This record gives sequence, C-alpha cells and structure tokens, in this order.
Amino acid sequence: MSRPKQYYAFILIYLAAAIGPFSGNIVLPMIPVLKIDLSTDVSLIMLSFTLFQIPFAVGQFFSGGLSDVYGRRKLIMAGFLLLTVGFVFTPFSGDIWFFTATRVLQGLGFALIGPVIIALIGDLTDESNRSRHMGFYSSAVRAGIACLLYTSPSPRD
Repeated sequence: MSRPKQYYAFILIYLAAAIGPFSGNIVLPMIPVLKIDLSTDVSLIMLSFTLFQIPFAVGQFFSGGLSDVYGRRKLIMAGFLLLTVGFVFTPFSGDIWFFTATRVLQGLGFALIGPVIIALIGDLTDESNRSRHMGFYSSAVRAGIACLLYTSPSPRD
C-alpha cells in the first residue's frame, strides 16, 4: 500500500475506533431527554446501555476468527451496516423496547468492527511501528468517549 493510501487507511481506522465508544455511551447524556420522549424509567434506559454492551462483549469472541475466514474488510463493512441501521432507526423509536432493539443492533455492529480494527492494525504495520499505532488506536477510543462531553445538554436546556 502506498504511503498516502496507508495514511488515509489509518485515519479511517482511528475514526472507526472512536465511533464504538461514542455510540455505546451516547445514551448517558441523553437520559433526561429519553425519559421524557420515551415515557419511561431511567432503569429501562440504562438497560438499553447494558443490552448494547452484551452483544458487543459476546460478539468479540467470534469477530476476530470470522475476519480471518471472511476477510477484515467484509466484517468491518457488515459491522458498519449493522451500526448504521441501528443509528438510522433509533430516532424513530416510539417506545423503550424499539429503542433497546436498535441499541442491541448497534452493539452487535461494533462487535464486528472493534476487534477487527486491532487485527487490521497488526496487518498494516511492522513490529517497529505497531505499538505507536496501537497507542493512536487507544487515543481514538478515548476521544470517542471524550466527545460525549460536547453532546451533553447544557445546564440551560
């Protein structure tokens, strides 16, 4: 891979790494709004957070092996498809159960992306640069969480 193409590939990898934690935690600053819009209890909103994490956690056991069999790109694209479908249908949630179903879909989507990104970094780097890129990956994950500070409603809202 040429140097410019590799540069853009790593930018996309780091953006993908940030999307997972962002999508997993986006519910937290939205709790007051969701409570009103979905006419539900905070405990059920937090259940949607948990039910995002379960398919994400379990799916990771299989996604690495599946990417070895079917290819990294196919699995990442399938993960982004699931994540996107979840994101697209979430605003149309009329109740907490549909909202939770979209969250489960998002968790499963990121389960196909997260571990495969790490394997992809291993594929694209040599041993001397791998730790540097894994550090960038880790920073991108933390940046996805940090972006939540800018999505929280202001005290005036």
